[in-house]
Amino acid sequence: MPHLNSSIHPLEGFHPTLTTTIHFGDLPQPSECSLHLYYDLPSLVFFDPYELANYDDFFTFQKWGNSNLELPVTALDSTDGSQLLLNVKFDKLRLRENLDVKLPLHMRYGDPAQAKDGYHLVGLEEPRGILACPLDSKHTTRRKGLLPASDPRTYRTEVASTLLSQSQKTFFDIAPLPNSNQQHHELTLRVPVGTTSDLLFVELGTTITILSCFFYLLHVSWGVTKKLAVVKRLKGE
Repeated sequence: MPHLNSSIHPLEGFHPTLTTTIHFGDLPQPSECSLHLYYDLPSLVFFDPYELANYDDFFTFQKWGNSNLELPVTALDSTDGSQLLLNVKFDKLRLRENLDVKLPLHMRYGDPAQAKDGYHLVGLEEPRGILACPLDSKHTTRRKGLLPASDPRTYRTEVASTLLSQSQKTFFDIAPLPNSNQQHHELTLRVPVGTTSDLLFVELGTTITILSCFFYLLHVSWGVTKKLAVVKRLKGE
């Protein structure tokens, strides 16, 4: 039975890669369909649209929500996540061949006040696979026997509009592994974050570093000024 499964590596850090493997199994002629992966990311996790533009050989994408690359999580509301819809290119896929889709992700700097032992634990939901196939295909009946139907209207409005813009298509869900207890289970990430107990040392160290740089630049500037004054005096003589 066609299904997908996802993994993330590394499980700890700021720049993991989410890999989703689609197992087509005995699905007839998947190449005449379009394959989409839908990601709903929490506010602590984001993608870089400029980086994804380099993956044009593998997929195109549409994005919604907050994808500001600079904001820490403390500047966002808990609902300020982001959504991503990939249109995966797989026209050269051979029969019964699996397909790996790699998505580079990034973590925002977390709130130290909410950290536990210097880490945030972030739950990341597996992407949802959507297969959009021609209504008049001779393989439609067999596909319906292998895959559950998908209703794009159950997605967010923007995502539903994008999917439904494909006229004369029937949609199917590609779910995670059949032996999973949940249809869409979560992957857990450990994201390093500062702790409030280190705040005093960080502020003190930052202050000392800034002052040291200031006095060093002042010393260098004073030395250069003296040298220029000597040169000017010698030229005058």
